[in-house]
Amino acid sequence: MWLAMDRVQIREWSNRVDDLLFQCERTSSLPADLLREAHEILTLGPAKVCGSIRPDLSRSSLQFLLDDGAFESAAIRLVRKCSYMLSGTPNGIIIASVALPNSEHDYSHGGTSEAVALCGALATAIQAALSLE
Repeated sequence: MWLAMDRVQIREWSNRVDDLLFQCERTSSLPADLLREAHEILTLGPAKVCGSIRPDLSRSSLQFLLDDGAFESAAIRLVRKCSYMLSGTPNGIIIASVALPNSEHDYSHGGTSEAVALCGALATAIQAALSLE
């Protein structure tokens, strides 16, 4: 884990956040892949952005949930230190909203599943936090 990231590392990490959001918008993305990447982003991110929301969930515990197909549970474990909400539309789209601790705003994302929507909302919230840095 990087304790102090230089500008190049932050830019590379930020690109991973952008890519996660892009992957959340693709219907062909697998929830397990998105959740693994979200876990990595939270684990490796700068303390100013991710310090208060780093997952207590180890990589092996995450994989155990993913192997059991518990994608929603894994996603909730990743965002549990944030405020979050899930809702659905009549046509089956899931909408997730995530607010980072001490944030005045929440950020939403729609997806085909709870896991995809939560990953997208989390990535959007992280992008917003980065823009404030």
